Amino acid sequence: MYKVYLKIKIKSLSEEARIIRCEEKKYTVRGRFKNHEKRSELNFGLHDHRVRVVKSALRSSYLAYAFVRGKSRSLVEHKCFVDPDFGEIGRLSYKYGRSTLGVYDKTAFTEKLCDWLYADNQYNLGAYPHTRADTGSCILNVLKKL
Repeated sequence: MYKVYLKIKIKSLSEEARIIRCEEKKYTVRGRFKNHEKRSELNFGLHDHRVRVVKSALRSSYLAYAFVRGKSRSLVEHKCFVDPDFGEIGRLSYKYGRSTLGVYDKTAFTEKLCDWLYADNQYNLGAYPHTRADTGSCILNVLKKL
């Protein structure tokens, strides 16, 4: 029932990224302008916010939405070189999807999430090889945010 909130969050974050990208185009420095230092600083700040903050929040929200819907991670994310924020995925999926999944205990929920995250190792291209032993660190990261 609450997975609709995740869907809305994904749509609003993607729209925020589009708006920031349009604003970035306004403040790009082409040629000589009167205040080119201020324009390039503003452009850098907008770009940094879009790439670091909005993009990681969107990825975490999308992975949490896929977990709540029961989709495998390999269907949602084909290539990844950097691990997602496990704690944020756990927080979002616990907040919006625990009633859908039927798991209310935090430790059981965390184990289920970490099993889902490491179920398909084929998406990983070798940059971060994961084994079953990595599940312990995943559980700790998720439990810190819950």
